[in-house]
Amino acid sequence: MDVDRHVFLEPSHQGKIMKRLDIHQPFFSSVNAKLLGLAAVSLLSLSACITSPVEDSVICCELEDGTISSETSSDCEKFGGVGVEDELCECSVDVCCKIDGGFQTLPSNECPDAQVVSGEMCTPEERELCCKLDDGFQTVPVSQCPEGHEASPEMCRPDEEELCCKLDGVLQTVPASQCPEGAEAPAEMCTPEERELCCKLDDGFQTVPVSQCPEGHEASPEMCSPDEEELCCKLDGVLQTVPASQCPEGAEAPPEMCSPDDQVCCMDADGSVSFVPGSECAPQAVLPDDRCIAADTNVCCESPDGYETIPASQCPDGLETSPEMCAAYEETCCRLEGGVFQVVPVSECPTGQHAPAEMCVPDEEKVCCELPDGYQTVPSSECPDGYATSPEMCLPIEDDVCCELPDGYQTVPSSQCPSGFDVPADYCIAYEEVCCELPDGYQTVPSSQCPDGYATSPEMCLPIEDDVCCLDAAGNATFVPTSQCPSAAVVSDDRCIDPQPVECTKFRAVDMSALPYTTTAGDTLQSFTSIQGTFPISTAWSSPCYEMPAGAQRAHVAVGQDLVLNFTSPVSSIFLLRYYAQPGDELIVPGATLTPTFCGNSAYDNITRVDLATPSTTVTVQDIDSDGGSGYSLFLAECIEWGQQP
Repeated sequence: MDVDRHVFLEPSHQGKIMKRLDIHQPFFSSVNAKLLGLAAVSLLSLSACITSPVEDSVICCELEDGTISSETSSDCEKFGGVGVEDELCECSVDVCCKIDGGFQTLPSNECPDAQVVSGEMCTPEERELCCKLDDGFQTVPVSQCPEGHEASPEMCRPDEEELCCKLDGVLQTVPASQCPEGAEAPAEMCTPEERELCCKLDDGFQTVPVSQCPEGHEASPEMCSPDEEELCCKLDGVLQTVPASQCPEGAEAPPEMCSPDDQVCCMDADGSVSFVPGSECAPQAVLPDDRCIAADTNVCCESPDGYETIPASQCPDGLETSPEMCAAYEETCCRLEGGVFQVVPVSECPTGQHAPAEMCVPDEEKVCCELPDGYQTVPSSECPDGYATSPEMCLPIEDDVCCELPDGYQTVPSSQCPSGFDVPADYCIAYEEVCCELPDGYQTVPSSQCPDGYATSPEMCLPIEDDVCCLDAAGNATFVPTSQCPSAAVVSDDRCIDPQPVECTKFRAVDMSALPYTTTAGDTLQSFTSIQGTFPISTAWSSPCYEMPAGAQRAHVAVGQDLVLNFTSPVSSIFLLRYYAQPGDELIVPGATLTPTFCGNSAYDNITRVDLATPSTTVTVQDIDSDGGSGYSLFLAECIEWGQQP
């Protein structure tokens, strides 16, 4: 538009325009000037809108209510309007108009004069939110909050004054907004004595005055029950010290696992998670460890003792390496052919066949356990350490009966006597055999043939056995009866006559999936008890000092979970092969002396001699430290060659 071109109106026209200008002048300045960038709106600028007349069929019409719009001549007359200058229809501006109880921005010629209101009424309000800024949490318009910094509204609520208030007849300190008018009481009415609460302190849960409990350490009153024993317990994947009644069966862990210096996964006020000392994290903010591990990407890290997968934050600068270097030590639960779930190295699990870890946890094994009320078969987790025993001890006790059999009357277990063939016990007395001292020596004869007073111990009638020189598990050579020495342990008599210091020069691992197994030392491993079963090995380290049977499978010692070896008779000395161990995986056998042998692949994968302080049918193996990962693998080992080391 050429703003230098002016067209002067007739006086009557000027009057109409001045009338509209007087009405809309405030909005021309406040609204149009902002939208169009004009410095001002005046009669002169309006005059620039005047153009040539339009066709007679369409005119600019002023209706009875003052509204100006373009209408046909007939419509203008029908609605009671009068024709006005066309320029008045072409030069309308946007105004804020009150329409049907609301406010809307319309062209000025479409809004009756009486309905034009302040422009602010049509300006939308921008939503505000709570935002985390550099100087703290603040409530700001949405446009002023950086992306990702939106916070919970509670973080921006100002601290509200608290009052002593009488609610339902009870004096309480509450926020001012929660105290009804007239219920406020003097502050001292709410603090005659300091309230006490249950608090988690460094040395456990205690009932202390409120002022002595650090912020965030308040605990449930049940945690301070004085009479109930407290246990270290694994709840929802988190180790906590709780009353015994709050620890589910099978969730108890060694006390040292709940040391206050242990790191726990903790959520802070802004929602971030990290590992901190347990004493620095409020109980309600403790999360499962995987929440913090997930926040820290795992990497393969080179350490002085090998490669291990750890959170990136724990790997020193420059020691992160290719994931393939850790592949030999990483395992996963995998669905194999036939639908079998098994823990295997990650590299051996086909793509898409990874499964949740719980799919590879076998059903809990049951053991025969010596309990206060006798021998019972129970889940291994219910049998105290050292009380698992031979399965035969839990077999039902069977009564003996006198039975008529084809070769005479005999006393046999009731299950071995055919139905209807049991007879009075007297029938068997004449046929019972005893060891009897006769003139020509000790003989086993029917009791009726042994004179009174000459029956003696059955051992006196046992055949006399030759002794052989036999090596025990520790390599000591002694003479023992032939029946008491495994054939593989028989050595030359010279070894017993002139003993020389010897030690095992070659070992063999025992396939933990092929039990029971009797070692060369004559010890029979009947079974083992753990939260997991057996797993194959991916790569066997080779050494001239030991053999690994083809297809042998290994047991697993998990962190915080006992693995119990169950022997058929007490053992005093055994060998254990630790496998797939990492720095921090410590072999622990309570009540035993551990002596590493010369045979091993590293400081961690090696064979150790275990000497028990007291012979026992059970040997407990532990890994109580999570520094090395989830645990290590284990084999029983046996000696297959003895000699002198150079």
